Amino acid sequence: MSKSAKSSFLYYQFWAQPKGWPDDSPGYVFLARAFHDIGSAIYHDKWVQPPRVSEPEEPEDPVDDAGEGAWEMHDQEYERYENACEEARADCENMWANVAQKIAEACKAGSLGSAIRAKEGGEFIKLEDHHWNIENFATRFFRCDMSRSYPFTKGRLHRSHWIYVTHESLDRYLGKSPATDAVMKSDTRCSSKPISDISSRRSSRRASKEQIREVANKIYADPVNNQPNMNKAWDLIKRELPNARRANVWEVLKEEAFAKQRRSAGNQGKAVESRR
Repeated sequence: MSKSAKSSFLYYQFWAQPKGWPDDSPGYVFLARAFHDIGSAIYHDKWVQPPRVSEPEEPEDPVDDAGEGAWEMHDQEYERYENACEEARADCENMWANVAQKIAEACKAGSLGSAIRAKEGGEFIKLEDHHWNIENFATRFFRCDMSRSYPFTKGRLHRSHWIYVTHESLDRYLGKSPATDAVMKSDTRCSSKPISDISSRRSSRRASKEQIREVANKIYADPVNNQPNMNKAWDLIKRELPNARRANVWEVLKEEAFAKQRRSAGNQGKAVESRR
């Protein structure tokens, strides 16, 4: 898959609000609706509109007084959950990127006819094949609009026209055989290669120990928090760093600098004696 398809528009606000899309016109289908028609034809029940990733259920936290063994097992389970979520998101993004690429290629090849119409209304203006000869074709799909005067600009300032495909060419594209059938069958299984490396994306979202220490220092420096024990400190850190792993937070809180300041587990009445 080309790098052009890797600019995911899956979670762009526009795609979650189909009621706000412009109406179809006789002979023309708005690009976003055509996109869903093609995606549904290729992926069948796996295709969801509006976009929604089917993620596994998040594992529940152990009870507050659970031992460290229970939390270690929970962290392992949670990491498997994170991996599954990343894979589900990557599969969904790949489906959308594949559909965008096929539409762009079909428009460039002339098997899908396309046109634009001013957002205020008016006549349809045919798009020539070369209008789809663009390096980053994903920009055509962020809001399914473009500039008539500057058709290859990356900016949004001049995007005054909606993009449509002709109804006739869409019907022909979805119904032709055997070429389209072969394309659809080959794409019913998502690519096993994610749009970007899963492990690097996951680690980039996970809070580092340095970030955890910084937040922990603020928590213990604030008298309002009353020298929280490890469970309470975890709750406070999680509010500031939703992407922090409990195992990493636990390791940081066990460091001498924080062990001297916190209350013992379950003790909210008096401060723990400072360790020497």
